[in-house]
Amino acid sequence: MENNLNNEIVLNSQSKLKCLFGLHQYKIYKEEDFTDARGNVIGKMIINRCIHCGKIDGTKIPLTTNW
Repeated sequence: MENNLNNEIVLNSQSKLKCLFGLHQYKIYKEEDFTDARGNVIGKMIINRCIHCGKIDGTKIPLTTNW
């Protein structure tokens, strides 16, 4: 049991160190429509969240060519 606890602590400190250097491990948190002023859907917004520190990052994916 003590060995498993030590492994979890090492993994946790390694992931914190990776997050400190900006190497986050993201998981998709939410996916929403990206609209223009008239309400037309012009793209998708994918919101990612780091599973270790909780940092949120967003990516816009255009669905039309004229936005």
